[in-house]
Amino acid sequence: MPIDKDTLSYYNTHAENYAARGLGEQTRDRLEEFATRLPPGGKVLELGCGGGHAIAAFQALGFDVTAVDASVELAKIASERTGIQVRVMDFEMLDYDEEFDGLWAHASLLHVPTRSRESVLRKVTQCLKLDGYLFASFKESKDDWTDVRPPVRCYDRRPDLHAIRRLWPDNRNR
Repeated sequence: MPIDKDTLSYYNTHAENYAARGLGEQTRDRLEEFATRLPPGGKVLELGCGGGHAIAAFQALGFDVTAVDASVELAKIASERTGIQVRVMDFEMLDYDEEFDGLWAHASLLHVPTRSRESVLRKVTQCLKLDGYLFASFKESKDDWTDVRPPVRCYDRRPDLHAIRRLWPDNRNR
């Protein structure tokens, strides 16, 4: 499993507190702007759905949402909040094939270890339809690090754009 066991343990142990945080205004604005690029009623895959707030926002905008999270506890909370069955899985296990109009990965891919980055990005791009859109956000760093609050493992993100460009056909770079 690519996600660090201590990070996963943190999210499982603190799921209630983490899920209570909700979407910030900036995240909601980004989500709404992202949604304008998708066809009405389109299919969205959320990677690392946390407490399900983005799922609920996409549902409110009329989208058909599928979600995954590696944390059993967060997946339970998100399922209860949104009425969908959240798949408990790590991103290495993604098995969708060109099914989604959009893929929302807000602050989730940063937990993918450097050694697994390219294989996960291959799976991520395979999930999207050829004209699909990817939203991914990261924390900028020069090295791998562990956040102190919360104590979760994060990885150097600088090479990600290069990896995405290598894996994404030219007509998908937007």
